[in-house]
Amino acid sequence: RRRFDILVYNQSIKPLLLVECKAPNRPIGQKDLDQLITYNIKLQAPLLYLTNGAQHAFWRIDFVTKEAEPLKTFPNLDLDIKG
Repeated sequence: RRRFDILVYNQSIKPLLLVECKAPNRPIGQKDLDQLITYNIKLQAPLLYLTNGAQHAFWRIDFVTKEAEPLKTFPNLDLDIKG
């Protein structure tokens, strides 16, 4: 069975941030991102975060264009939390 690690909701109780955590000694890669995207197909969180504790990757999802925008830093949740 598959399961996601962390899901943060906004004030409207809609998914905001989906987090996938990997073991610290395991480099994160495309397979891990694919897993995160698979989880998000049903959840529809606009923000994704993939980490192993040492490596971190963030994305903002545009569900209209079906594109993922890589982010350089952790997103400012204050801007997204009210949605």
